[in-house]
Order: sequence, then structure tokens, then C-alpha cells
Amino acid sequence: MPNDSHHNNIDDDVMTIATTSDCSEDRGPHAQSERQRSRRNMKKSPDVNMNYGDSMVKERLRDVQEYIELQGLSPSMEVWNARSYQHSAAKFMTTVSLPTTPTQVQKYRERYALACLYFATGGTFSQRTTTWKHSFLNYRSSVCQWQADYRLVSSPNQLLFTMGVFCNEDESVVELQFLKNGLTGKLPTFELKWLTNLQILHLDYNAKLKEDNKTSFSLVELSLDGCQLEGPLPSLPPLFQFLSVESNLLTGSIPITGQEMKTLRITDNMLTGDISSALQQSTKLQYLYLENNMLNETLDESFLSKHLDLEQMDISGNVNIRGVVPLHLPNLKVLDGHNTSLESFPVSVHNSSVLEFLSLHDNLELRGTIPSSLLPETLGHLDLSSTGVSGDMPSFDNLVNLNYLFLAHTNFNPGTIPLDYAALEQLVDLSLKNSNRIGTIPASFNSSNLVLLDLDDNDLTGTIPSGLFTENIQMMLLNNNRLNGTIPSSVGEATNLWLLLLNDNLLSGNIPEELLNLNQLKYFFVQNNPSLSGELTTDSSQQFEFCQTKVWKADCDVLECKCCICCDDVAEQEPVDDIQSCNTTNDFLLQYLNP
Repeated sequence: MPNDSHHNNIDDDVMTIATTSDCSEDRGPHAQSERQRSRRNMKKSPDVNMNYGDSMVKERLRDVQEYIELQGLSPSMEVWNARSYQHSAAKFMTTVSLPTTPTQVQKYRERYALACLYFATGGTFSQRTTTWKHSFLNYRSSVCQWQADYRLVSSPNQLLFTMGVFCNEDESVVELQFLKNGLTGKLPTFELKWLTNLQILHLDYNAKLKEDNKTSFSLVELSLDGCQLEGPLPSLPPLFQFLSVESNLLTGSIPITGQEMKTLRITDNMLTGDISSALQQSTKLQYLYLENNMLNETLDESFLSKHLDLEQMDISGNVNIRGVVPLHLPNLKVLDGHNTSLESFPVSVHNSSVLEFLSLHDNLELRGTIPSSLLPETLGHLDLSSTGVSGDMPSFDNLVNLNYLFLAHTNFNPGTIPLDYAALEQLVDLSLKNSNRIGTIPASFNSSNLVLLDLDDNDLTGTIPSGLFTENIQMMLLNNNRLNGTIPSSVGEATNLWLLLLNDNLLSGNIPEELLNLNQLKYFFVQNNPSLSGELTTDSSQQFEFCQTKVWKADCDVLECKCCICCDDVAEQEPVDDIQSCNTTNDFLLQYLNP
């Protein structure tokens, strides 16, 4: 007998498609699909209230429970337990007739399994007590219409996302999408196995959701990102193709994956052990993301050598991964191995390399010279900052597609900036900070696309080339060098410049008045240039508004600047993490500007 205190009345508000005011969208009189009209009709359906004290309803519920027990759709004890999710799901099923044909049996099983999913993970008969942000159950409609449009982020500019149940042409459930929806508790994996055609299950960012590993059901794609899952990963079905469990608390080793696995994403967990043994069979793997775990392996040129389809690999943040940078994979386009302990480059690579992205920064164990001949012309992003590479700074004249080049905090032999870098026409970001550069800055960088130029903390001399100030440049860091001469008046052409650091040089002459016309220039540091002079002021009527948007630093005893933080009276002291200080650390500045 059901417990009368356990959801006696069914609140139809929960059992219809949930649509909130910020999730609706005017799509015009001709844009309503059949599915949308069905949702509208369901919203207008009359309330359904079932009194489970009524003898007829009791008999109907008993018939449903007996059928579920006879068919083995749930464990018998749970079907009759008035406090179980199976019992609540049985109540829901009293609103449809018991099946009599094989087709009806399959649809009945799927409907019951989905009801179990709802009630097992925090769903209730009442809008007031359910944990689900968006409900989907509906008495009158097919399960294939159990969908709702909503925004993952409460913003009018955020695109609508359709969640719910998705079916194939035979009206059988093949996909479930319930992201960030308030699910809590354990997945009812015993009942979910009745979704015999279910292939895709996405339940990301349901922070209190737990997976029951005792019983498995057939899937090819599973995504449970950000669900606070703990413990080891279960073994995976042999036909599995996609697994994403990012940002959880998983431990143990990478599960053995089968021959069909194509995408494996287990970043931001606490996995240990090696990589190769778990992925030995997965030769069709295309995307591998293992960032920020505690994996341990020494790589050589046999690492995943049979995985010829592998296109993207992220092993960063695993400080116990050592050995050779795995550039031997012929179809690898993206390799992120930063913050590991990789030690050397391979002797040779595949002739048809298609590598586009290589990030190895923060690898102090990576030593020796950079074999530029190993890097293909397809490369667009190269980051070797804060590594142990040495020798002469290499020429990259063959990298005609290079957009991003970062060689900061490296111990190259003292030398000039290679002229090849100035000729890279596609270059967007260039950082050679603290890389032992001497001599002058090349007269002009040919790249009109250059957005970032960071030459901070070198020993550069000579004047600032006027050609550096283009319309596209946004960030220029020339501080902590020995540059002399005046600030070019061409600075006025850099209309998108918002960061200009010239402090701690030997600049002289007047500040060009064109600089005051740079409306985007928020950060301008020019202190510790004792021979600079002039004014950094604007019309008095606009002074207050002008200064409110600026963080400018100067020596006020040689420059007149009402907006500036005055640095000439600041005693020598250790750098600090404070944007308003004259002793701001450069690392803090970059973090402050790019949180």
C-alpha cells in the first residue's frame, strides 16, 4: 500500500514541459515547428489530480506494480516500497494503458525507465520540492516530445539549448541531454538498460549526481563533466566511442578502452598510472585530453605509435610524464605538453607532419636546442616559454603560417631578434620577454596583424621604430631595456592600443601630444626614464572623466601628469602584486590583465 504522505497529489506543472520567461524566444508566426506547437498544447492541458486513496486508482497502481515485477523492469522489493523512486515511477505509469503488443512493450519500458531517471535523481510530483530546474515528464505526450529550450547561462545573449529526450525515426530513445539541471542522487542504471537504443547520455554539471557502477547499460557516448564523481572509473563497454568526465574527483588508472574509442576526455581529475597500456586497443582514437592528473610515464618514439588517427592530445599538467616530446604521430595537429617533465625533442619526425599547435611552456626539464627542421610549415602556435632550451635563438623562416610565438623566460645565447620573426606576415602575438635579446628592434614588423609585442626585460638598445605603431597593435611591452631616443609621434596611429609599457629605459624628449588622443590607452607606464619631459594632461573640463579610466605611471618631477601615479618619490623596494603600485611585478600585471 502506498504511504499517503508520499506525494498523494500529482502537480501537473511538473509533468509538463517547463518553460521559463528567460528561455522563450519570439521566432515569428511561420517559425513554429510541430514540436513547439505540441509543447504549447501540453502547457494548456488541464490539471491531472489522482487521489491514491481511491479504490479504483489503487487497483490500477497495483496492476502496474505487478506488471513491472513480472517483467523484471525493477527489483521486486523496490517496486512495492512506497519510498522508492520505482514506486513513484509506477504511480506515473498509471496514466497509460498496460502494453499488449511488442511495440507497445518497448515504448512502455522506455517511458518507465525515463520516469525512474526523473524520480531517482531528485524529481518529485511537486514543483515546490523537485530539484530539477527543468522538468520534462508529461502524461499525454510521447517521450520523444519531452524536451525544453533553456539557456545554460542566464543571459539574453546566450543561445537557447534544447535538453531532454531525443528519438530516432522509429520513435525509440537514442539520446538524453540534461546539462546543469539539478539532478542529484544515483543514476538508475538498472532501469536505464531498458533504453535499448540509447547511445548518447550527457548529464554534465549536475554536481550531486552519482553513477551506480554495479550495473552497466549499453552506450557509445557518455558525458558527466563537473558532477563531483569520486573513485575509479568503471570498465567501459567495447563499443564505447566517446567518454568525457572532466572536472571530477576520479582516482585510479585510465580504464581499458576498446577498439571503437575516438574521444577520451578525463582532464582535471586525480588519475595515476600510465597511458599506453590503457589505450593499447584504441587505435581509432582521435582526441585525447588528460590534462591535470597525476599520470606517470616515460615517453619515447613508440608511444601510441599505432594510433595513426590521433589529431589532438593534451597531456599537460602531469608533472611525472617524462621523456621525448611525442612529435612522431603523423596526423597530430594539436599537442599540449606544458607543465610536464618532458626532456628532449625527437631526432626526426614524420615527413607529412600536419602539426598546427605546440605548447610546451613551463617545462624546465626540456633542454637543448630547438630543432627548427622538425617543425612543419603548418604550425600556427608555438609556445616554449619557461623551458630549459638553449643555444642560438632559432630561425623560423619556414613557419609562414605562424600566428603565435612565445619564447619568453628562456636561456638562449645573447643575440639580436632574428629578422625572420619580423617577416612573419601572419604573426599576431610575439613574446621574447627575458630571452637575452640585445641590439636594436627590427625597423618594422611586416605583420599588420600584430596584436601583442612583448620584448620586456632584455638588453635592447637604440630607438623605438616608428613602424611598430599600427592600427591593430593592442599591447606593447618594451620596458626594462636600454632604449633611447624619443617616443615616436606615430604612436597616435595605434588607435587600438590599450597597454603601452616603456618604463625603465633611457628615453628622452617630450611626450608626443598624439598619445593623448589614444582613447583606448588604459595602461601607460613611463616611469624611470629620467630624461623624459613634457605634459600628460588634457582639457580641464574632461580631466576627471579622462583620469577615471586610466592607470598611468610616471615620474612627476619631470612630467606634468594629473592622472599619473607618481613614482619619483617611491623608494626602491621589492616588486609587489598591486596594479596601483610603482613596483608592480610583471607576472602579476599579465595575470591582472588576463584573469
